[in-house]
Amino acid sequence: MLLEYIRKLEQELKEAKVLNEQAAKDNDFLHQKLIHVQQDYDQQLASFEALSEENQRRHSELKLKEEVVAHLKQEHSKITRQKEGLQRKLHQIDDQKNEVERERDNHKRDIQGLERGECICIVIM
Repeated sequence: MLLEYIRKLEQELKEAKVLNEQAAKDNDFLHQKLIHVQQDYDQQLASFEALSEENQRRHSELKLKEEVVAHLKQEHSKITRQKEGLQRKLHQIDDQKNEVERERDNHKRDIQGLERGECICIVIM
């Protein structure tokens, strides 16, 4: 009976050793996997930080460009208003020029008529 008990204990010891070896292999595998995941995490974190810095830099550049665009829009609006004002003045000057040319032509006709001895009647309205 004692011999049988010893054999049973030895069998249980063998099974425990097998389970222990398997647990050690599983532990090594999981440890390697943990190292790999940690390295991947570190790489992802470094990439995230670099992208975050790049995003901040681009955001600042974009803000500056938006300010420039806003300033250029204001400048464009101001120049457009000035252009419209100058066009109105030019139109008025053209109208005045045309009126002066008509008066000149009338005076030329009057002068030619006087030179020919014609009577000039001035109509006052």
